[in-house]
Amino acid sequence: MRRGRSDIEGFWQTLGWPAASVDFCESNYESSRYVAEPINALSALPYLYFGWYGASAIRGGDAWEQTAFRLAFRCLFLIGVGTFALHATLTAPAQALDEIPMLLLSLDLMFLMSQVNAGATPAPSWLPNAACAVAVAVIAVYLQFQALYEAFLLVYTTSVFGLIIGAYRMAHAKKGEAVAEKVRTELVRPLFHWALAWYLGGGSAAWLPGGVFFR
Repeated sequence: MRRGRSDIEGFWQTLGWPAASVDFCESNYESSRYVAEPINALSALPYLYFGWYGASAIRGGDAWEQTAFRLAFRCLFLIGVGTFALHATLTAPAQALDEIPMLLLSLDLMFLMSQVNAGATPAPSWLPNAACAVAVAVIAVYLQFQALYEAFLLVYTTSVFGLIIGAYRMAHAKKGEAVAEKVRTELVRPLFHWALAWYLGGGSAAWLPGGVFFR
């Protein structure tokens, strides 16, 4: 694996912590021995802001909806914490703090989408407990295979494409299905198109090649 682009030993390396299984293209520890990749670390700021703001702005809805949406935004906030920690330290614990919330966020969004698509049908009483059990299993499997960064990429991108397909079905559902027509045409569908364009045209086009080829 190609690792850092600098011979400078960072502070975190002196502690003996296990190294992350991924290292990005930014030169390491050139500005400070305490922050490996300062520019990449700053990419955490939007996650921190929108995660904190979103979790505090949730209003109305059923109790399960509030809980699930707050959990989604808190996962987003944790992604920000983990992103900063990973790029600052390039250690395995920081990598886990970055990647586990990404997987949990996808899981939580799948749960939310399943409930929205169910319409007025109440959620089975066992579903939240089942979702928690799946989350624990996801964390356990991740920790077992953390060294295989490509495996994480495969699982995460698969979950994202599953969410894209689910969101497409929601945005283009037939009249009378789950989401009200006005909400679907004026909110869900435009948001889906914008999100898809930004994700595929921006995030994925930059993040995936950088993670696979420039590390």
